Amino acid sequence: FTWTNWTAAIHDGRWDTYPSSLWDESRQQYVIFDRLQPGPPKQFRTEAYLHSKGSDFLGAWSNTTWTGLNSSATHQPDQVVVFEYEGLWLGFAQMMNMQSGVAASVDLELALATELQGTWRWLAPGKHLIPRGVAGTRDSCEIFGARQPFVRGDEIWIYYVGGDGPFHGYRTNQLMLAKVQRDGFAGY
Repeated sequence: FTWTNWTAAIHDGRWDTYPSSLWDESRQQYVIFDRLQPGPPKQFRTEAYLHSKGSDFLGAWSNTTWTGLNSSATHQPDQVVVFEYEGLWLGFAQMMNMQSGVAASVDLELALATELQGTWRWLAPGKHLIPRGVAGTRDSCEIFGARQPFVRGDEIWIYYVGGDGPFHGYRTNQLMLAKVQRDGFAGY
């Protein structure tokens, strides 16, 4: 490989959460979904996106725009991994369950938008797409959704990372697989 020097897009997102980047075919722009730095007055995590000002990923970028996904003192999105499915935009949201300002566990919820750079909403607020396992199991404390589900025959395969300990503590993580019937998102 031959690598060249480049400058990263500078914005007010948090880089400790990996950004979800993809191409918006309708607008001919790249889009990055990222978590904004918590700010006053409530210090809540906020999901936002920014877009390239042209078709060059390494070119100029817009300011961040809030997605519309709400947050609370006890339930905050740490990351939303966005993908297209059957003409809709869906997002696997890693929702942090906060206790005394610290993440105690992480659940996976589903977000929805009809336009990639449109207003997003929770499909079933507070409902977990993949429930955490019982105490002591490999995914008893955290569920982190992978980048893209796969359609295999009559099933949707969702790879995820399960964690058996607290977000801010010792844990082991495992790659896991959940299977949903094809078009199961519609029933959800």
